[in-house]
Amino acid sequence: MLRALVIITAMFGSVLSFHSLYAFHILAILWLYITTLKIASGGTVTIQKPQLLLAFALLTIYFLLSGLWAVDMKVWARYIAYWSCGLIALAAVYQSATERTSLWRTLQLVGVLWGLNMAIGLIETTGLFRLPISPYSAYAHLFGYKGIDLSALNETAKLALSHMPTGFNWNQNDFAFVLLLGLPFILLCPNRKYAFIGFSLALYLLIIIGSKGIFLALIFMLMLLPAYLNYPLKRAALLVLALLFFSGSLAVFVSIAGIETYGIKRIFSIVDQIIRGISMIAWDPSFTNDSTGTRAHIYYYGLHRFFSSGALGLGLGGAESSLIHEGFKIQSFHFFFLQMLIDLGAIAFVFFIAAYLWLVLRLRTVGLKSGDQRMRCLARASSLALIVAIPASITPSGVHYELSYYIVVGLGLAILKVHSMEDTST
Repeated sequence: MLRALVIITAMFGSVLSFHSLYAFHILAILWLYITTLKIASGGTVTIQKPQLLLAFALLTIYFLLSGLWAVDMKVWARYIAYWSCGLIALAAVYQSATERTSLWRTLQLVGVLWGLNMAIGLIETTGLFRLPISPYSAYAHLFGYKGIDLSALNETAKLALSHMPTGFNWNQNDFAFVLLLGLPFILLCPNRKYAFIGFSLALYLLIIIGSKGIFLALIFMLMLLPAYLNYPLKRAALLVLALLFFSGSLAVFVSIAGIETYGIKRIFSIVDQIIRGISMIAWDPSFTNDSTGTRAHIYYYGLHRFFSSGALGLGLGGAESSLIHEGFKIQSFHFFFLQMLIDLGAIAFVFFIAAYLWLVLRLRTVGLKSGDQRMRCLARASSLALIVAIPASITPSGVHYELSYYIVVGLGLAILKVHSMEDTST
């Protein structure tokens, strides 16, 4: 029961919090305390297939050691806390799924919470309701957060932001990232009617948000879809083309229907902004003050620090520490996997990405070969979600503290655990 509450509060995130103290933190500490008491009193804690968690143990050791060369110990300690919380969320999922039935229950719990998050976002687009813990809520200050005074904005901005969905995730970018992580589970759902409805609703929210990075990741996900379908190549290609056409058509419809959103123009400028960003990073560092220019400047500076370290890395949290010390206006790195390269260094990052891709590919193999339909769907969806998270991680301010991401990683590991145990028993 306590593990389930840890998962629930992890999915709710900042919605159940006061400033930086989350309900998740309290329950996570309680779970650890009870587990420690159990071990201290002579009890045992069983971890099935512990080898699946070896990469996380090695990364944890490296992160702790990186404090020896950390740029800023306070930032390093904060990132250790982020990593610890993420591991607890991951472990709660992993330990909850001991066999196939409990795996389905865990998936259903996460799925219901993800669906509730999306439903809240849809209601928020009407402008009639908003969760109080959101930068666009007039009540954010009651929970220790600093919101945005919409009355100080012009009418166009006020109207757009008053309809901006944020769900359980504080801001629209984090909300979009969590939405995208759940989309593979909808797209690969055996019931095509529910899959179409869920995809349409999630796509509508992503269009309203208008994140260029998320929309690019969405296209990337749809292009990868044939590799996750047991369809003939021609049929899979036609499905992808149909989904791409539908996505573009819905964006055009939202635009001409006059639905209040500032996201349409941003989405339609994806290609131009990608070229601009790459150009600024690669050969023309004349950074502008817009979103693309600011991020290009952050990435350029981070890579400069990375190469200055001899590709050995800046230590956990080093990328953010460098931005803080240099006085950047935006001090979150906004690209998890690039940040991991800069923090870990080339050698440790190769280990990290190899372990990550092994998980992705192993899940895909299970998803294509399992004899159980639900296992096939769940394994393929987890694999696709994890690979799409790579380009999608450019959108949120940080993934280190996005607990829903660790939940998805935990689901992937739990699937491999249950599948491996069933193979061993047969």
